[in-house]
Amino acid sequence: MLIGALILLDVSAFAHPNGAEAGAPGAALWSFEPLVTVALLVTGSFYLVGAVRRWRRRSLARSEALSFAAGWLTLVIALVSPVHKLGEWLFSVHMTQHELLITVAAPLLVLSRRWSRSGGECRPDIGRRSAAGPSTLPSQPRGAR
Repeated sequence: MLIGALILLDVSAFAHPNGAEAGAPGAALWSFEPLVTVALLVTGSFYLVGAVRRWRRRSLARSEALSFAAGWLTLVIALVSPVHKLGEWLFSVHMTQHELLITVAAPLLVLSRRWSRSGGECRPDIGRRSAAGPSTLPSQPRGAR
């Protein structure tokens, strides 16, 4: 609730930091740093293209798509919305931004990826045999033999 109240603060109270022009109330609080904005747009676009392909093949679960959307929107809230600008002024908001990234966005983005029970999709090369012979990874630790 405190964050919601801070987001709705009028920007004129901060005397237009960094030379921001007077505009719509709160407009200067949005942070459109090029690297962050481009990274969010690229990842969102790539996921959307892949999600459409998987949706057509009926291999995308609705929960996966919703998890990614919620995680991606949490990244936008933490990195682009007024939460980011207010985090530069208020330590409590800065730490809230960290919590959004660590405890909300990260788990949601992980849940948006289908995982096999054996963990084989995490590292597809583990446990597979190549044409040259068995995998180079030992099946047991050295001391267990």
